[in-house]
Parts: sequence; structure tokens; C-alpha cells
Amino acid sequence: MEFKKYYVTKEFAKLANKNERTIKRLKKDLIKNNPNTKLVIEGRPDKYHYSLLKNYVSSKIFKIILDNKSYLNTIKCLKKTDSLEHKLFKMPWKWWCTVSYSNELSKNACRDVMDKTYHFLENKYGAESSIRMFYTTESFSNRDEAHHNHFVLDVEDANYHYSVKKDLENLFDGNRIHVEKYDDYKPCIFYCTKEGMNGTDWDILGNNLIEDGINYE
Repeated sequence: MEFKKYYVTKEFAKLANKNERTIKRLKKDLIKNNPNTKLVIEGRPDKYHYSLLKNYVSSKIFKIILDNKSYLNTIKCLKKTDSLEHKLFKMPWKWWCTVSYSNELSKNACRDVMDKTYHFLENKYGAESSIRMFYTTESFSNRDEAHHNHFVLDVEDANYHYSVKKDLENLFDGNRIHVEKYDDYKPCIFYCTKEGMNGTDWDILGNNLIEDGINYE
């Protein structure tokens, strides 16, 4: 199956193993619940976001779809050998994190949260260790006004790795925070950049960026 962000009605119905009439009813329900939804794009033909497939296929099949999406993104980004994301991909990282906020935050509010998170960690550990953070801000596919953050974090001194993890969990207590060890075999960096790197939706923060060879300005 060729991965697409959006599938036309006929393609989506075939993948979901449903008739087109059922899929068109889905469109009506989605638009009724949220007239500004990004999950369906009206047109000739209509288009449906791939994430809707999780309602029609098994969790194992949907995971394969997501894995294929990640692999394709990774291959595409690895070809851009002169890009910033390729540079970041080759650098060491310790933690891969996602934060979904309990309140609906704007892009600017998310940026403020990420900046404050980094500066808290730098103030606590920066005198003893090199520290680096790369984050992006994304909107939810079904909520334009709400946003979440993905970020990777590295603290060079291994003595602080797990205290940093605990700090992150405490800082985002009350929100949904997922922190896991960074895995070179997972396309975390490219997942962060899947929507592009534009405007104020992303940033790189660190106390040794020049020494790390990062000068993206």
C-alpha cells in the first residue's frame, strides 16, 4: 500500500474495507462535530486523513501503517545530506519526549513553555554538563486551536540522565507527558520535522551549539 497523508473516498473505503456510502456518512459526522476539522477535506473527490483508518483496521495493521510512514519519512530526510535535520540526526540524544497539554495552548504559548523548560534545565545542569534541546510545535489534526510539542533532549553527563527525566515528569505534571530513551533506529528527529520547519514552530537551544557545529541562523 502506498502511504498518503490523505486518501480519496474510493481509496479510503477500500483500505477500511467499507463501502463508499459508509465513508461519506463518516464525513458528514466529522464535519457536523467540527466544521473546521482537518480529518476530511471536502472536494471532488473528498479526502480523508490516514489517522481515521485506526477506526477500521486492527491495532497491529495500523501500527504497520505508522511504521511505514516513519520509514518513508526517514529515507526522504536522509537524502537531504545538507539539511539541519540530517545534522541533528547524526548527533547524540538521550530523551525523546511528547507533551500534550491539559489546556489548549497556542503556538506562542507552546514556544514559551519549551523555552522555560530548557532554561530550567540549563540553570540546574548547565554549569556541569553540555545540554541541548530541539523541539517542534504541532496542531492536532482535529483541533486547530490546540497544540502539542515533540522534543529531543541531550545532557552529556550521564550522572544527570535520570534526574533530568524526573524533572521533565514533574514539570509537566497534570499534562500528558511521554518520555523515552532516544533510539537511533527510530526516526525521532524526522518525526519532529514532518510538518516542516517554519516560523516559530521550532527551535534548537543549547549551551554549546557553536561547539556542536550548529549555526542555523
